[in-house]
This record gives sequence, structure tokens and C-alpha cells, in this order.
Amino acid sequence: MYPENELTRLAVRKTATRLRIRSRRAEIALLAAQVTKPIGLMEAASIKIRMALPLAGLAAIPFGILVRRLVMARMRGVSTVLRWTSNTLLAVRAARLFMGAARRG
Repeated sequence: MYPENELTRLAVRKTATRLRIRSRRAEIALLAAQVTKPIGLMEAASIKIRMALPLAGLAAIPFGILVRRLVMARMRGVSTVLRWTSNTLLAVRAARLFMGAARRG
């Protein structure tokens, strides 16, 4: 068959090759973790932003009411129809926000 020294040399090369492969796998796994870390952070930030958007919409309603009151205080000659129109638009917007939030769960 094969000479003993050649088989021993092949076994040593095989072991060295396995160690190199194991070492490269560890290096690649470490590099992959470093590369994907910013992607994970961006994904987490996008999830938090999506969760905060309905709340931002709800916070806009009181702000809109405050702005409307300030504008109406300065414009005393505004008709009642205009006031009711703004109230109706605010109610419709609030209903749409609540219904959208209820659908999303």
C-alpha cells in the first residue's frame, strides 16, 4: 500500500487544513457579526419609529386645537360655519387615527 511516512505526512496536512478551516470560519463569523450589527440597530430603530407614529398623530390633535384657538382669538369676525368645519375635520381625523390604530392592533 502506501509508505508509512507518506500517510503520516498526509494526516498532518489534513489536520493543518482542518485547523485553518476552523480558524477561518471563526474569523468569518466574527466579521459577519460586525457587519450585521448596524443593520440590526437600524431595524430596531425602524420598529420604534413605527410604534411611535400613531402616538405622534394623536399628539398633533391637541396641538391643532391649540393653534385653532389662538387663530380664532385673533380673528373675532370668523363665522360659526368656519368654526364647525374645523371641529368636524378634527373629529374625522381623530376617528381615522383611532380606527387605523385599532386595525393594526
